[in-house]
Amino acid sequence: AIDQDDAVELFRPSGGLLPGGAAGIYSPGRLQRALDRLRDELQQRGYAEASVAVQSLVIDDATGAVDMAIEVGEGPRWQVASLAFTGVLVSGILLDDLGPGEGRPWTYLWQQDIMEEIRRRHYREGYPDVQVRMSSGEPEAPVGGERAVNVTAEILSGPMVRVGAVRFTGTQRTRESVLRRRVTVQAGDLLDPLALERTRYRLGQLGIFESVDLRYDPTAGAVRDPVFALDEVPSWEASLLAG
Repeated sequence: AIDQDDAVELFRPSGGLLPGGAAGIYSPGRLQRALDRLRDELQQRGYAEASVAVQSLVIDDATGAVDMAIEVGEGPRWQVASLAFTGVLVSGILLDDLGPGEGRPWTYLWQQDIMEEIRRRHYREGYPDVQVRMSSGEPEAPVGGERAVNVTAEILSGPMVRVGAVRFTGTQRTRESVLRRRVTVQAGDLLDPLALERTRYRLGQLGIFESVDLRYDPTAGAVRDPVFALDEVPSWEASLLAG
């Protein structure tokens, strides 16, 4: 799964456990972090049951040299055998292409990425309340050093929502036309919370607000107004920002 030399390098990060100088001084905490790095690397390669432990540790009191042996148990490689979708599904939102490719190792990060992609696709189609629960069930018995995993994504899409009126609060000196130019959504559009978050970021980039918050009014329902709560910087700071 991982070459021995590569495994040793995980114990030699910049400023890590083994380099010379003060950064290379042994400590139990640094050793544990190195063990954790090696275990995480194995798990990201599909070895979900990997174990890493110190088999022996000898410290030369005269020189301070440390000799250690690390025992690594890879266990079977978890491989995604299938990805199924259940729950309240929306026709028109393509999900089949998210299925695992040949030889796709199962990792927690892969599962999180799938969950986030399902959310993004629903957001784009106006389902901001979508909920996704991922489960991998009981892994099958290992065969040939691999353990097949059948993953299920339970999707509760919630209602389709459209944008009402885009509103701003907290402005006293800023012209609304300046704000509107940064808004890419219009009344009647499908409500995509990620698109509105990008708008919130663009408003913040103006440099004239101490904070920009986003809420929806009402918080539920088929039509919701995005409300940007703006906290303007003091006027003298705004003058400096304007040059």
